[in-house]
Amino acid sequence: MSNFESTVPFNGYEFLSKTPKGLALLSDMKPTGDLTNQLFGQIADSLPSSGSLAESRMHAAGTIAKYLPHIVTLGDNLASEDDSIRVVAHNHRTLREPLDMAFLTMQKFPDKDIVMPINMPWGSLIHTEHVQMLQERLGIKLSPLVTPRTVDRLTSSDELRQVKSILEASFWNDLESMRDTGGSCIVATTAGRGYQFADRMQYETGISASGQTIAPVIGSMVLNAIRHKMTDKFIVTPANLNPGPGAELGKFNAGIEYDIRIGQDITFNSLIEARKTAEVDGYDRKVAKTIADYTVRKSIADLGNAELEIAT
Repeated sequence: MSNFESTVPFNGYEFLSKTPKGLALLSDMKPTGDLTNQLFGQIADSLPSSGSLAESRMHAAGTIAKYLPHIVTLGDNLASEDDSIRVVAHNHRTLREPLDMAFLTMQKFPDKDIVMPINMPWGSLIHTEHVQMLQERLGIKLSPLVTPRTVDRLTSSDELRQVKSILEASFWNDLESMRDTGGSCIVATTAGRGYQFADRMQYETGISASGQTIAPVIGSMVLNAIRHKMTDKFIVTPANLNPGPGAELGKFNAGIEYDIRIGQDITFNSLIEARKTAEVDGYDRKVAKTIADYTVRKSIADLGNAELEIAT
């Protein structure tokens, strides 16, 4: 079974329920929480009473395919086996991309654990029994974090800063638990659900016409890996998920097939060296450009956004 300790992650429901702004966040996330709990409940019902991690994942795969159908049309990097910690960095224009990539990675690496950071409001709405099922039976550890988007919507306080610090430390403890065995971490490269770049200028320079910078998602992980002396353990696998016909921006889109395109692996050490020699001006733009460049035209036409024009 999973190598994770049998613990339940921090649940921020009580913390968020203290203030009107926190309650508004929970209310906004409730539809997503309900859909997620429905999916996780179906997965739990599909599992045998006992069995290995690989066997449990095999039983879960059929249920997952009905809710989150996808096809990988480019790249098969996820088929390689090693003891690295693979950061699967993906775009996040709709609600389901983190789940798609977690379950795809689960099937590609049947014996490897997965850390899945999620925003605290979403994590607060997932039933405890589902959190435990994912961790103990499927080797997927949900790791709630206070994201920049959540900070923007809450009133700054010492308690919020303390919660943020505690959750970040817990996230890195989860990653360190995979130091010897390897595993995966599923990470969205945007601060919220949106495009990789605000405009063409940000794509080319890292700063948009309005002065907006790229969210330092990968950069923060690289810096933490340096502090924890773990840079040699990490590789980034960029992935672009392209929703099929009928998909809506910012929706869950259950039952709609997504086209997944996977880019070439990038090691943390290569990012660090490129930064030293001025080959890149930031860790995140290199990864984000790789993801954006795999945008599929039919997906863009269906969702009606300008990412294709930005990336070409």
